[in-house]
Amino acid sequence: MVEESKAPVKLSDAVSSYLKYERAPASSEYDDDGIRMGKAIKEGRDHHFSRWLWYWKQHTDENGYMVSPMTTAREWQNYLKKNDGTAAKGTGINMSNWSFTGPSSTISGYRGIGRINAMDFHPTNSNVLWIGAAGGGVWTTTNNGVSWTCLTDDLPVISVSDIDVNQKNTQTIYLCTGDRDGKDHFSMGVLKSTDGGSTWNATGLQWNTSQLRLANTLVINKVDTNALILAASDGIYKSFDGGANWNNVQPGNFKQVLYHPTDTNIVYATSFYTVANNTPAQIFRSKDGGSTWQQVTSFSQSWRITLAVTPADVKVVKAVVASYDPAKWRGLHGVYSSVDTGKNFTLLFNGNNCTDNILNNDVQGNGCTGQGNYDLAIAISPANASQVYVGGVNTWYSANGGSTWTIVNQWTGFLGSIAVVHADKHFLGFHPLISQRLFECNDGGIYWTESPQSLVWNDISNGLGITQFYRNAVADLAGYVLGGAQDNGTKSWDNTSWTDQTGGDGMDCHIDPIDPGTYYTGVQYGKIYQVSGGWPTVISDNIPGQPDGAWITPYLISPFNNYHLVAGYQRIYFTDDQGATWTLVTNGPLNPSNKNILRLAMTQASQSTIYAVIDSSNQIYYTHSFTPGNTASFTQLAIPYNGMISDIKVDPKDKDHFWITFSGFNGPQVAEYNAGSWTQINAGLPNVPVLCFEIDTSNAILYVGTDVGVFYKDSTLTQWDQFNVNLPSVHVTDLGINYVTNKIWAATYGRGMWSSPKQEYNNGISTIPYAPDAFLLFPNPNKGAFRLAAKSKAINGNVAWRLIDNMGRVARNGTGTIDGSGAMEVRATNVASGTYTFELLGDKQVLGRQQVTIFQ
Repeated sequence: MVEESKAPVKLSDAVSSYLKYERAPASSEYDDDGIRMGKAIKEGRDHHFSRWLWYWKQHTDENGYMVSPMTTAREWQNYLKKNDGTAAKGTGINMSNWSFTGPSSTISGYRGIGRINAMDFHPTNSNVLWIGAAGGGVWTTTNNGVSWTCLTDDLPVISVSDIDVNQKNTQTIYLCTGDRDGKDHFSMGVLKSTDGGSTWNATGLQWNTSQLRLANTLVINKVDTNALILAASDGIYKSFDGGANWNNVQPGNFKQVLYHPTDTNIVYATSFYTVANNTPAQIFRSKDGGSTWQQVTSFSQSWRITLAVTPADVKVVKAVVASYDPAKWRGLHGVYSSVDTGKNFTLLFNGNNCTDNILNNDVQGNGCTGQGNYDLAIAISPANASQVYVGGVNTWYSANGGSTWTIVNQWTGFLGSIAVVHADKHFLGFHPLISQRLFECNDGGIYWTESPQSLVWNDISNGLGITQFYRNAVADLAGYVLGGAQDNGTKSWDNTSWTDQTGGDGMDCHIDPIDPGTYYTGVQYGKIYQVSGGWPTVISDNIPGQPDGAWITPYLISPFNNYHLVAGYQRIYFTDDQGATWTLVTNGPLNPSNKNILRLAMTQASQSTIYAVIDSSNQIYYTHSFTPGNTASFTQLAIPYNGMISDIKVDPKDKDHFWITFSGFNGPQVAEYNAGSWTQINAGLPNVPVLCFEIDTSNAILYVGTDVGVFYKDSTLTQWDQFNVNLPSVHVTDLGINYVTNKIWAATYGRGMWSSPKQEYNNGISTIPYAPDAFLLFPNPNKGAFRLAAKSKAINGNVAWRLIDNMGRVARNGTGTIDGSGAMEVRATNVASGTYTFELLGDKQVLGRQQVTIFQ
């Protein structure tokens, strides 16, 4: 993958570089092994690459070049300046009013909230901490994690590699932007706040939109706090004026910089394996405060190094080194020690025999490989230089300086006597005011312990809103919402609390619209669970050949039968029994290049219609001849625009009318297809990627989720308008609408799940239903024949109903009987197409009111 670039880089070249230089050997242990809820799901050999690629496919320009997050920040500021903080207004009132839903709590262990890369401490108040999240910005606590506050809501949501607080003036904070470990985001440079994080400004280190660099680690000289040193992917930088000006004093690809505990003239740094010239990672030392540097090691086949020092013995430096050796791919190269302030290093421990590899995911250390390029941390006790901790997938302890090791926390419950703490450690560090208190930041959140060898690891992640969601699911009858999250499985929110459902990386998810006790969750590469009665079953294993799909493999519940599902891999598959058995919809791969399907779409307008978007292209295939249980012929639809299609939604009233969105920059953003005619509808959107699309089936209002929030368009608007009140400028990856509660839900990649009242026209009819949980109308929209499913026991026996148009007139009425299953068929044919208020009446009182859209 790209580590540093002085010129624009094509994504295709970056992918080729990864596959040539960085991909794990096929014979390694990185085989996927999905296991049921509560158990482990191993990460495949291309796991981190697939996540990286998913992100970067959405962040290229019109020519396929990778685009820095600086572009998003610049385009968002241009948009706000151009619109003076507002946008085009229609005749209605913008009804957006977003509220954060979570998750902001976790049961800890295997479950978590989100990845944290870095933290820092207050110099005099042990309760004040700062953390930097992989996609959720900077957060602070004043009560040791009882509650948290985000300090970067006014910035386009960013990754944080490091967070550094001036120990003489804690109002001054430096922020290294970018994702040091996952490389999901490259860096905009270093930001600075002088008011405790209320506002942020650029420093003199700003990288432009084509410089794909990472600002990895920053340190502040404790004697002269205007003196800064930065380890970056293109060298070591030094500033003498608080970041106003910077000099690159040592070229190379550097991951870490670290001061000697007491002597600010001595500084240590580590380089990272460089693909371009096959240069192994090394340790560097400076004796003049970071102005000049000397390489002090000559490691071979080393990938990444992390260092630790201790005030207990200032001469000691420990190094944990991850391997580039194909036989020990990203596993332990060795633990090294220096006793002369980093001038010389001696090997203390290695995993040559693959049975003591403390970077492997096995809790016994049995295995050759690891994730040392991604998660690698080390800390030494400030009270005892012999006590050393190393974090990889698990956390290990040495009582003799690193010669032997025992495990002190594990990523899942294989060992009953060892604490379970979330996997993938990105930071280990002792509190400077409480010498026995060890902190750990990992893919699930932040923990601390004052007895690492015990079962007591305190998770203080609750209150953080940093979850990276890919998809969400809502349903009118369901009193809960689902979300599929990177690193932290699929979670559900039931209006009172969040519950972890299935593990792995949570992906696409759906709720049965008729039986909300049944829902579906996904895991990377196309593993699909059906959950019924709280117990998950892997239904994708029933697909012939058990194919692998895209990173986020799409599947849908048919709008005509809740037992019917379609799923897209290279082929499309169909089930009529909720996944117990599957049949082919397409005899072979859907496209000549054998690429996976990225998105699927169906419509209430036609049971025979399926659309499919092909991954890594702008190809759409469709059929209007699908019948359950049979194969169908698909036709490629010519797309007149270049770009990466990110979503597709079909008009619920017209099978030949749909919308697609495009991710990327400088190209199309939203396009509408209507019976052979294409139109771009980009006006009003900032020049940033558009990630998802939703149509309100009750009033035809359109929504898009972008890199900087949500926008909407109704018939009174000539262009898109912001729908962002109280929503941070965040990547919105999925949208869903609940028509019972009249809420729209947004899944964000870095700031969790949010909800808002949906937009409405001012037509004089209340859109807030009486007894919103009373019943469901399905399908909706429809052609005047639909089904009522009662949720309330008060709805039974003989009832009356009526349709009220937008002028308040009764367009149709009737009577019926709620049967023993709580259902009733309604026929309101031959009424004009439009959106109506459906009222259900019993004993001269309104039992419930919902919106229904009828089209002829």
